[in-house]
This record gives sequence, C-alpha cells and structure tokens, in this order.
Amino acid sequence: MTSSSQQGGWWDGAHYDANEFVVGGGPSPSSDKMHERHPRCFLGAKAIFWVVTLAIAIAYVVATCQPGLLPDDAQYGLASIIIFKTLPIWLLAFYLMLLPWHTADAKHDRYTWSFVVALFLCSGGDVALEFDSDTAFMVGLSLFLLGHVAYIVGFGIRPFKPLYLLVPASYMAYFLGDVLLVAAPEDMQVPLIVYGIAIGVAGWRALAATHNPEHHTGDIALVGALAFIISDSILAYNLFVAQLPYASALIMGTYYAAQFLFAIAAIGKNCPGSWWNSQHLGKTGEPASSVSPQEYMPLISGGGGQHPPTYHV
Repeated sequence: MTSSSQQGGWWDGAHYDANEFVVGGGPSPSSDKMHERHPRCFLGAKAIFWVVTLAIAIAYVVATCQPGLLPDDAQYGLASIIIFKTLPIWLLAFYLMLLPWHTADAKHDRYTWSFVVALFLCSGGDVALEFDSDTAFMVGLSLFLLGHVAYIVGFGIRPFKPLYLLVPASYMAYFLGDVLLVAAPEDMQVPLIVYGIAIGVAGWRALAATHNPEHHTGDIALVGALAFIISDSILAYNLFVAQLPYASALIMGTYYAAQFLFAIAAIGKNCPGSWWNSQHLGKTGEPASSVSPQEYMPLISGGGGQHPPTYHV
C-alpha cells in the first residue's frame, strides 16, 4: 500500500481522483466522468437541495390539511397544484440522474435507473389523479403500476427468498379480499387486484433485497416500500370504503416519505462515501476491501492544510 499527498485546504478531504482510491483494486468504472470540482461547494449545494426539496414536500402536506391554502382558481389552480405536488418527485429523479456528476464516487446502475424511471412514472400518476374522472384514475393507477414494476426491476430477483412473499401477500389478500373489494365498484376490482399484486411483489423484493450484500441500504428501501404500501392503503380505503380525517395529508406524507427513502437508498448503494453508507460494509459486517476504517478516516477528515493521503489498494 502506498500513499501520496497533494496541496489543498482541509475541505478537500474527499477530493481525490477516481483512479486513486478503488475498493478491491483496478480502475473505477466511472473514472472517465470524474473531473476537478470543489467538494465544499458541492456539499453546500446538495445540503440546500435536500432542505428545499423536503420543505416543498412538507409544505404540500401541510397545505392539504387546511382548505384554502392550495389555489382553487379554475384557470391556474389545477396547474399550480400539479406543479406543487410533483416538484419534490421531479427533483429527486433529476438528483439521481445527475448522481455521477455531482458526487465523485457515485455510479449509475440498474438499481438507480430503475428508481429514476419509477419516480417519473409515479409523478405522472400524481398528475392523472388530480383530474376527476374514471379515465384519469385508470391512467394514474396504470402509471403507478408501471412505477412499481420499475422498482421491482431495481430490487432484482436475487436472493429469491420465496417465503418472504408470504408477508406482503397475506396483507394484500386481507386488504383486497376483506376490505377493498367489498366496497369497490365491480369494474374496478380487476385493476385493483392487479395493482395489489404489483405492490405486494414490490414489497417482497424490497424485503428480500435486505439480504443482498450489494444493497448496502436495503433496510432503507424496505422502509420506503412499507411507507408506499401504507400510502396506497389509505388512499384506497379513503376512496372506496370511508372518508378518513386528514386523508390527503396521511396519503401524501407517507408517499413522499417512501420516495425520499427510495432515493436515499439508491444514493447510498452507489455512493460508498455517503454519510448513510459511510462504513463501506456489506451485510456480513466486514469491510469491502483491505482498507481499515482507521486508514479510511483521513480521506474524510483531512487536516493540516494538506490533502489527506490517497491510498492505492
């Protein structure tokens, strides 16, 4: 193992070439995309992004609790609501799309791209559900269905864990059979069953993915899948069974939580240096390479007005 130092401020602790630090050796697959950047500026910009995106989501949830807070003008009200409602989802999707550009150790893979597609499909479903018609509802349901398919593709089929399917299947069978289909119109029952199967499979794959050593943030994605199931359950119950107090806030609050958690899971999986995945550990609890935490810490902290040493593994 060799080390080298470069001139720079303490804030450049994470500033290193992609070829200089590669877990397991060999060139980084995304090294051709890495270029000089100022980590402190990027860190500040990303912090502002997350604060603004979260604030917009919270503001929309709060606005749904109080009549009159959302615009109701016939000409501009619906467009304003649609933009307000979908903006956090669009921002998350674009953040994932630009991940290798703004984060030095990030990469794109099937997991990330599937989540990007799912976010855009779900935002389309959000738009459709704002129109009050059966056709619009079916369009929205179809887009959310495709979004869940995209999430399933992202989670993958390994490890298969067939017994884990019993968990979401039991809930969906109860909710669909004993609650929803009893009250839903006949022409809606087949679409609701198909959608219930899709979201149940997505929950199964999210649960199984927690045992995939490549999914370092599988637990976060699992919580996101549970939040999505809760959100859809409240929506369906409120729509077909009985009106719930603060239903819109509960639906959107759990929905935004699910999408934020999915985005964080994708970032953590593909950005080993992110704070939510800082240990570079697999599910075995062992470091992914021969670099110990004590050796890796200087890369994060820096110090002494110098770049920290760069390690070649």
